[in-house]
Amino acid sequence: MISSSIVGFPRVGSDRAHKFALEKYWRKKITVEELVEAGKKIKLRNWEFESKAGIEQIVVGDFSYYDHILDLAVAFNVIPSRFKDVKRGDGLEDKFEFYFSLARGAKSTANGNNIEGDSIHPLEMTKWFDTNYHCLVPEISKHTEFKLTNKDLVEEYVHAKNQGYNAKPVIVGPATFIYFSKFEDNTSTESKWDYLNKLIPLYADLILELEKNGAKMIQIDEPILATTLDSEVLDAFDRAYKLLGGLIESKRNIGYGDPYYKIKLFLANYYSSYDENFDVATSIDIFDGFHFDLVNGISDIPKILEKGFKNKTLSLGLVDGRNVWKTDLKERFNFFIKNFAGLDPSVSVIINSSCSLLHLPLTVKKEKDYLETDLYRLLSFASEKVIEISQLTTMISVYRESRSLVAFDENFQDSKFKKVFICKHSRPNPDTKPRKTGPNEDKFTRISSFQGRKKIQNEYFNLPIYPTTTIGSFPQTTDIRSKRRAYKSGEITYEQYLDEIKRKIIDCIHLQFELDLDVFVNGEYERTDMVEFFGENLEGMEVTTNGWVQSYGSRYVKPPIIFAHVYRGNPMTCELMEFTLKTIQSVLDSIGSTKKKYVKAILTGPVTIVKWSFPRNDIPISEVTKQVAMAIREEVIDLEAIGVHMIQVDEPAIREGLPLKKKDQDEYKQWAIESFRTATSGINDFTQIHTHMCYSDFYEIIEIIKGLDVDVLTIESVKSNMKFLNNLVPGKENYEAGIGPGAYDVHSPAIPSKEEIIQRIKQYTKYFDKKSVWINPDCGNKTRTEAELKPALQNMIAVAKQLRIQEGEN
Repeated sequence: MISSSIVGFPRVGSDRAHKFALEKYWRKKITVEELVEAGKKIKLRNWEFESKAGIEQIVVGDFSYYDHILDLAVAFNVIPSRFKDVKRGDGLEDKFEFYFSLARGAKSTANGNNIEGDSIHPLEMTKWFDTNYHCLVPEISKHTEFKLTNKDLVEEYVHAKNQGYNAKPVIVGPATFIYFSKFEDNTSTESKWDYLNKLIPLYADLILELEKNGAKMIQIDEPILATTLDSEVLDAFDRAYKLLGGLIESKRNIGYGDPYYKIKLFLANYYSSYDENFDVATSIDIFDGFHFDLVNGISDIPKILEKGFKNKTLSLGLVDGRNVWKTDLKERFNFFIKNFAGLDPSVSVIINSSCSLLHLPLTVKKEKDYLETDLYRLLSFASEKVIEISQLTTMISVYRESRSLVAFDENFQDSKFKKVFICKHSRPNPDTKPRKTGPNEDKFTRISSFQGRKKIQNEYFNLPIYPTTTIGSFPQTTDIRSKRRAYKSGEITYEQYLDEIKRKIIDCIHLQFELDLDVFVNGEYERTDMVEFFGENLEGMEVTTNGWVQSYGSRYVKPPIIFAHVYRGNPMTCELMEFTLKTIQSVLDSIGSTKKKYVKAILTGPVTIVKWSFPRNDIPISEVTKQVAMAIREEVIDLEAIGVHMIQVDEPAIREGLPLKKKDQDEYKQWAIESFRTATSGINDFTQIHTHMCYSDFYEIIEIIKGLDVDVLTIESVKSNMKFLNNLVPGKENYEAGIGPGAYDVHSPAIPSKEEIIQRIKQYTKYFDKKSVWINPDCGNKTRTEAELKPALQNMIAVAKQLRIQEGEN
């Protein structure tokens, strides 16, 4: 039997309904009932679309108001003790307020006090495997009281069932939940895998409740199986699911569930192959079926064919759920026939997406009037992927029944056209050398070693101990957003828009003078997003109008599309940086100061630009990244030439780019380091290269960090409760370059107190030379308001000055 399904669907809703409902609720513009209603409408529209497109198993449980891992943490009562005083009532509003406090933190009044800085920090945020989606990190402890606090998944299934849909509930499995969890107390010596079995009774109860209400199948997502697992984790995985099977059966015997119509358990892994985890995962008897990512995990095919899976269900992820290129249905059909035509007749087959379509924009139809026609015809977003899955299912079903081929001629023609389109738009005779030369033009490394540069830079900049700066972006205010919309809609000219950007830069510089920051930025007001901006300005890349993809919570981004050879046609940031330099000098002249003030230019690194875009899939991603690196190199050289001598090249995606399998990571590390060093060489030793990384595990990528050879590294640490320190030994030899681990968490609206900032800085100096420590926020300030920005920075700068006095410097 052949049927169709998807692993999951985007939550964004039409016209970003999800984002706007959340933000209106947070601003008290709508009630909690209206928020819930907005969520219901998104789910109903998704189900209706999938059904009309021909999908036979409609996924429920893939929607979340903020994050699916947070949903489970609340459902299983995995709540950190610091939230014990936050109101958690039975009312709908109380439930949502508590839920969002875990994601966004609680302000000082939430715990009954009204003391400045008495804030409750939110759960840590981390990347969901190697994607650009961020999930929250549950916190467990010996005091965690594991219990089922809601049955939202059951209610959602019943709602879909009552609407007439053949619904398939989906839930992240217990092993992946524990994988993303951490101990509330960073000093715990226990193994978190000892807590896996505590979750199993909760899963058993939830599964049986679904069974009781008529669910025929539940999809249990365990993408942890795409990673390299040690024997401890594999053994825990095996024991946990065997325990789950036993619990379900024993509870059925005493009246739970439905003993006559038993629910089928379906194990889903995606993002890569099972590889060495295959035998353990597929030998667990309670699973009636398995999902395979056959875009990124084709190495599993020989084992699939060897095992046979008689009387089981195989879900074949044939349609790419992570890239926007139209599926070549003929190629995918031939792929299926070549590898799976000989499956035993007892095997049920589901044609599926490789992974959840969460990572794609909702529909390409919104781009028809904006994208070049030839590019538009080659694209397929989430909605179009659903239709492709339905079409592919029809092709395979007809062939299996009659050995005839159903042709979708338009799709076949577009697949042939793609090569012609890419050639047409590629740079003529693309060089391997940069067109812009610098003092080190023939090499892709800095002139001197770090220690040699450090001495030169210390003399050149003469910064105080504990220098203060920000990561780059300042709040994107309503006025700048409205001006940008007016410019893009043709209501104002580019010159009028540029005048508004310059006005904001002037205000930003004056504010930094007032705050007395040591190293300035220009606020990045011209940028909607750190990658989208470069997608708009580099050749070979295109930016969509409505291609929104969820990053976390209400944060949506528009990943650019890389469709041809990437190169820099013109300077991208130099004009506004020249204006910034002149503005700073103008202020210094007006106050009669001869003191030098430095400003950092902010660029996005080549790995992050590619990782946070939809790249070409006809050449290796390493080649695409090298092309981008050459373009960024040209910009770095131009910035130095106009007098900018601090240049920050951000690489927040460098950790997530690591392949999930350890055996594949060395090759990635090599080309990622080479790409960054290509982008940041060709300049003088006195020019200081910074980089910023967020959501990265410092210790895991220490080889990469050292290989980048930067002068100053700033990293996110407060959001992760400074966990990067856990694997370091107190002393001064952990990292020789400048380091700014983050003084406070910009993701929370709570204003940090001076006391909490100073404690963090003192903690950092136990592990790093105090002369190398910079004081800066965790990340950029784009999502904060101006009212939140100023007091936070005031406290941060006051701490730096206090520490200098203590060190005998002022």
